[in-house]
Amino acid sequence: MKINQYRNKVVIITGATGCLGRALTFEFAKAGAKLALCSRSEEKLKKLADELYAFNKEVLIQEVDVSEIKQIKRFIRQVVVKYKTINVLVNNAGIANFSPFIDLNEKAIRSEIDINYLGPVCFIQESLPLMLKQKGAQIINISSILAYRPFPFYASYSASKAALSALTDAIRCEIGVDKVRLVNVYLSKVKGGISREGKSKGMEPEKAAKIIINKAGQGKTTIYPQFEALPIRWLNTFFPGAVESFINHCQSRS
Repeated sequence: MKINQYRNKVVIITGATGCLGRALTFEFAKAGAKLALCSRSEEKLKKLADELYAFNKEVLIQEVDVSEIKQIKRFIRQVVVKYKTINVLVNNAGIANFSPFIDLNEKAIRSEIDINYLGPVCFIQESLPLMLKQKGAQIINISSILAYRPFPFYASYSASKAALSALTDAIRCEIGVDKVRLVNVYLSKVKGGISREGKSKGMEPEKAAKIIINKAGQGKTTIYPQFEALPIRWLNTFFPGAVESFINHCQSRS
């Protein structure tokens, strides 16, 4: 599915009011997609919809907590009623807790698992039967480089993203890319996202969104928007001990 082929395609984006979610929303809107957007803030969704009318009149918004299965199912039903189909699902919603693992309580861990993993699982299960009937359907899951090289104080977040990445690869092998193309996006820091220091100073979300949509449109199933993700993965594969020593050294100096 090339980027110009997103025209008139029905695209669901979760976490649409976050920094990357907004950027992805506008990129798909510019490509002429019909949008179905959800996040936990109805007020922010309404403001986003007002901004989008300049690009695209086909916008459905709904307040959804992706940790709540009933809300996800209700939203998918609304999308099908309005658009009759689903062509692209972008599982973008996510949270991260920066904390020593020993200090993480059960509620914080469950929130990360529910939002970062079980929420996407439900979205995929509810959307996939309809998507299998479409040509060129895509599921784009926003993961993280921490899925394959976990960092200190992000233990639970890293585990939740690793689960999402494994799920993506497993389903792709199970159904085949010719039916529905499942895409893993391995992000590093995105400006405006949450990090240890507060608001991240990484890549501009607009740039990340353009790379993700362009690569997904080219048929890629694994996307690294930032250059540093590839060397980290390569080094961690062949020299895991050295990478871990380097991380520990950096941590001891922080």
